[in-house]
Amino acid sequence: MSTLVFLLDHDDLDLLGRQDLIRIAHDDAPEIVRAIEDVVALATGSAGGPVYCGLATLEAVAGPGLVPGELVAQLRKVQLYPNGEPCPPFPFGQRIQWVDEAGDGFGEEQQALFDVPTQHELFDISRLTMRRYHERCALSGIAMPVGELGSIPTAIRPNPPGAPLSITNFIALWPPLGSAFGAGHFTISSSYETIANLDLLDHRLREHLQPGLKLRLPDQEEDWPSQDHLAYHRRFVFKR
Repeated sequence: MSTLVFLLDHDDLDLLGRQDLIRIAHDDAPEIVRAIEDVVALATGSAGGPVYCGLATLEAVAGPGLVPGELVAQLRKVQLYPNGEPCPPFPFGQRIQWVDEAGDGFGEEQQALFDVPTQHELFDISRLTMRRYHERCALSGIAMPVGELGSIPTAIRPNPPGAPLSITNFIALWPPLGSAFGAGHFTISSSYETIANLDLLDHRLREHLQPGLKLRLPDQEEDWPSQDHLAYHRRFVFKR
C-alpha cells in the first residue's frame, strides 16, 4: 500500500494552521485526487533532508488557489509532529510523492506516524480524565459531568507518533478555556500556574485566568499533566 506525502514549506504550515489548507500545483492535481478520503502524510525540510511532520485526511481538491497555477487541498483531522522521522528524498522540484509503507522508506518508526487512536480509545481516556479531575474544570471549577455535551478533556499536544493515549496529555478544561488553550492564548508553567497573553485572551475568560492561578490537579501525581507535554505547549502553541 502506498501513501501520498506532501512536502510543506513555512507558508504551507502557516496556511495549514489557520485553515487546514495546503497549496498544490495544478499539474499535481490528478495524482492528488487519487488519495481523497485517505490518510496522507506531511513532511517538511530540515538540515538533514525531509522529515515527516504530521498526518491528515485528504478531503478535497479545489481551485482557484492563492496564485495562478495553484489549487488548494482541503484537509481534516490534521495532526502535526515537529521533529519527525526521516522521509525519503523527494524527486527534484517535486512537492508530492507516493511512498510504499511496506518497503520504500517506511520502517517501523515511520509507520508509527499512522497509528491513529480509535474512537473507543478516545472515549475511554476522556472518561478516565474527567473522573480523575472530579468532573470539574481544572481552572474554573465549573462542573463537567461525564456524558454531558462539552464534558471532554483538552489535549495538551498532538499525541506523539506511536505513543499510547495517556491521561498526562489531557487537562479537564471548560470548553471556552479549552479552546483558548488550544489557540495558544494561555499556557501552563512547570509549576502548573497559568501564563496568559491578555492581548489575545477573550476578556470574558480573564476572571478564570488570574496571574499565577494554579491547576486543580488529580489526587495522584502520576495523573498530573506531563512536564514534557506542557513544555511542548509553551514552545510550539503558546502565542507570546
